[in-house]
Amino acid sequence: MTVTAADPMWIGKNDIDLDVWLSKRQEEASDERAARRRFINDMNAASYGLKALAGLISLPRSADELERDVIRFSRHTDTAQRRHDFGEHLDLLADLDDGAGSQPDVPANASPPASSISDDDLMD
Repeated sequence: MTVTAADPMWIGKNDIDLDVWLSKRQEEASDERAARRRFINDMNAASYGLKALAGLISLPRSADELERDVIRFSRHTDTAQRRHDFGEHLDLLADLDDGAGSQPDVPANASPPASSISDDDLMD
């Protein structure tokens, strides 16, 4: 197959030359990948060391420590049992309301009041 070369490097070259060039390039690419991998691993090790010095690395916990943490964090967990035990929801400021100017109870799913603007007014 003959094609027009877009790069002057390939003028007069055949498929064997292309195979040789690709094999060399693959070796170079694998060396570059290995160097990149070593660099990333070295940076990760340096970063871990700095984090350890700053106390940012969590250490493995014993079973007792894990149980203590589960109990401590479960205080902040919202469960159906806790909601049931707590009882009905109380309004945060209900005890401050003196009853004057209080608004009637409106169900949560009530639709908003109808607008005084008609659909015909919106079309103009």
